[in-house]
Amino acid sequence: MPPGFSAAVGQLETFVLPERLSGSLSDRAMAKAMVRAWRRHGILQIAMSPSQQQIYAQANAASRDFFKAKPPQKQACVNDCSYAGYIASGEEITAGIADYSEIFTVTKDLHPKDPRVLEKWPCHGSCPWLDKRMKSPMLNYMADMGSSGDKVLRLIELGLDVPQGSLTKYTQDGWHHMRVLRYVVDTVRTAFTTGQHQKRGGGKY
Repeated sequence: MPPGFSAAVGQLETFVLPERLSGSLSDRAMAKAMVRAWRRHGILQIAMSPSQQQIYAQANAASRDFFKAKPPQKQACVNDCSYAGYIASGEEITAGIADYSEIFTVTKDLHPKDPRVLEKWPCHGSCPWLDKRMKSPMLNYMADMGSSGDKVLRLIELGLDVPQGSLTKYTQDGWHHMRVLRYVVDTVRTAFTTGQHQKRGGGKY
C-alpha cells in the first residue's frame, strides 16, 4: 500500500463452488446469491478447495525456485513473439513509479506450429519458461483457475436467468494470463515496492 494511504478491509461473502453444475435448486440459489454479492461489492470471492490449495502450493514453490535463479538465467526468459516472460526489478513503470517487484508474466503457451504463431500474430508465441519444473505447476494452476472461472460464468448465467452459453461463448479458448511476483526488500530506495495498481493473480476474461 502506498505511504500515507489508508483503506478499510472489506468483508466479502465467500462462495464454495460445487464440483459439478447441474442447474439444481442449490445451484440456482448460489447463483442468485453470487449475483447479489457481485452487484453489492463489484467482486466475487471464491474459496479454494483442498486440491486447489495443493495445486497453488506447487505453483508457488515453482515461482520461488525461479526467482532464486541467477540474473542471467532469468533475463534469458523472454520471447519477442509474446509479452510473456521476465521483468527485472525496477523495469516496469506504473504511473511514473517504478515497480520494484520482479515479475514473470505467464500467457497462453502457444506451440511454435500454431497457425497464429506461424502467421506472426502480435503477442502470440510460446511462454519462455526457465525449465519444465517451472512450466508444469504454473500451467496446472492456470488451468485449474480457468476451470473455476468457467464455472463462475455458468453460475452467473443461472443467476441472471439468461440462456446457457450467453457468457461462456465469449470465453472459449480464453486468453489466460498470470503475473508471478517477487517483492524485493529495499529499505534504501523506498518502502513502496509496487506501483498503484492491482496485481492480478490469474484470469482469462
